[in-house]
Amino acid sequence: MSFQEEIKKKLDETDTLVVVDSTVLKPAFGYTGMELGYFIRVMERDLDPEFPRRIVPIYLEKPPDILSGHEGIKIDISHDRLSLTFEEYEAGLKNIDYDHSTVKFLREFQELIDKVREKRCAPRIPQSADQRDLPGAVKKMQLAIFSHLKTTPELTLKPQKQVTLKTSEDALRSSDGQLPGDALLIPVGAGNPVSIFGLPSSEMSWEAFQKSKREKTSFGTPG
Repeated sequence: MSFQEEIKKKLDETDTLVVVDSTVLKPAFGYTGMELGYFIRVMERDLDPEFPRRIVPIYLEKPPDILSGHEGIKIDISHDRLSLTFEEYEAGLKNIDYDHSTVKFLREFQELIDKVREKRCAPRIPQSADQRDLPGAVKKMQLAIFSHLKTTPELTLKPQKQVTLKTSEDALRSSDGQLPGDALLIPVGAGNPVSIFGLPSSEMSWEAFQKSKREKTSFGTPG
């Protein structure tokens, strides 16, 4: 069975398809993808009024047009909100209660699971303290997403030649604003990014790099 056929087989057995929209799509991909299009056809083909299949979009501000008619989870973290500090953003989450749309949505899924298990004469699954405190769980989720987006660059350009510096926070603190001598310089990318200094493309400490550079400057680089 091909990989695509295996995906279709799993979608045939799926009750809920969660679609996470990052708003950053690779040029070769987009809505509708094979998985989404196939699952929409499955929903139309296999109708069960009691336990209908669902598509749940999770998005930052606005769902993709093709999913605008499906109820989902709005993370609601705009570029403007990312300018807030972690403490400022956390303070703004105090209004998340049991009337919050995401809390209601999660509660609905909890009730659906209980309903399915009841129909199959199975006992309810005991809920943990976090599962019972849905507003608290939503706040934690929002904070984790905000923290990730706050510290993740939207775009990273990787040149063919670059050098990665690796050290520790403690070493930086104790080096009085200077790069620690034991910090590692790691050449990455194509070619030799330190060839401009006449050095080999190999991992070395910052101290060794400075020493080698001084020697090259003092004695010159052989032609």
